[in-house]
Amino acid sequence: MESAGMRSKAGQELRLLDVPAYRRYGAYDELHGLGLAHNASSEDGRKGAGRAFADTLKRATAKHYGQLADMRFTDFIKTKIKPKGARLRPVDCERLLGHWAARYRHETTAVALAVLMLTHSTRISETRQAKWRYFDLVGKTWHIPAVDTKTKKAHTLPLTAQVCAFLTRYRASQSAKGYDGAYLFPGLHGQPLNRTVAQLAFSALAGGEWTSHDLRKAARTAWTDLGVDYLIGELLLNHALKALDVTYIHTSAEVQKRQALERWHAWLDERGFAALHSPADIAYART
Repeated sequence: MESAGMRSKAGQELRLLDVPAYRRYGAYDELHGLGLAHNASSEDGRKGAGRAFADTLKRATAKHYGQLADMRFTDFIKTKIKPKGARLRPVDCERLLGHWAARYRHETTAVALAVLMLTHSTRISETRQAKWRYFDLVGKTWHIPAVDTKTKKAHTLPLTAQVCAFLTRYRASQSAKGYDGAYLFPGLHGQPLNRTVAQLAFSALAGGEWTSHDLRKAARTAWTDLGVDYLIGELLLNHALKALDVTYIHTSAEVQKRQALERWHAWLDERGFAALHSPADIAYART
């Protein structure tokens, strides 16, 4: 290599940028033992050589820069990762609702966040960023703007009588504590609760037994058990639909979405939801 104007120290590998541009085809390959020039005579050879070159270049880049910025998990692990099993089932809802009702006074924000997620199967980011003006308690709808959704498509959910009652109670709780701001779940400096704080609130409420996503999965499972149409469930979840599914969407979808949530919330009422949205009514009925 000295004849080409290059000198390398002992133990130092020659880098691609050290190879002069005037060298012939295959020089870098020969230096690193890839032998690309010799394998390029057939299509299979070219493909195999190309993969070998890419793998070697990735490793060399990582070694040179001391990081794995350009490397992916699949470069090392080829086994398909299976989704985690659900840590909550519909049968757990009664226990959860009773627990939340007991802790509402002291952990109002965390409980309200959990209630909205369980009742609508929304994602944590969609829920924690909700503003009061997104809720129409007269028209009974909750609008989630595209900027807050994972699919980047605006999402509108029906509000049942139970949820409207709960939101009325929750807003009264906020007012009693002196808050009349824009967000349902306020954070610092006039911003919504950030994701980390929201997750910590969930961890405290759940005692580490479940996550916010487990609520979403439990609701979806319950909808299936209650006979909610698959496509209606997908619409409620705001999943990205396949082209074939879109052709089946018609004007009655909104009606069916409302009916599905009414069925779901009536089922939750039988398991303690009423203690959260209408505690005064329950107390009156007991007297």
